[in-house]
Amino acid sequence: MPGTEAPGPRLAGAEGVLEGPALDRRILAAARALREHGVRTGDRVLIQGDNSTGYVVALLALTHLGACVVPVDHGQSAAGTRAAAGQARA
Repeated sequence: MPGTEAPGPRLAGAEGVLEGPALDRRILAAARALREHGVRTGDRVLIQGDNSTGYVVALLALTHLGACVVPVDHGQSAAGTRAAAGQARA
């Protein structure tokens, strides 16, 4: 039925709301920047951050590139983060 379509992807956070084409553009721009910094398909990439729109955009951009994402708790100590990076070879 018209008007009953499921809404498209939407991200809401303290930074505001991203949805539809604006969300796609932000993810693809982040993916381009990551690619320009050398991230390639299959790379292990450690990602650490708080719950935010930017964190989710980075996560989706890495997934778009085919990177293996290694999420680390933003509250983890520097030593714990280094240990996680070493263990994951990221």
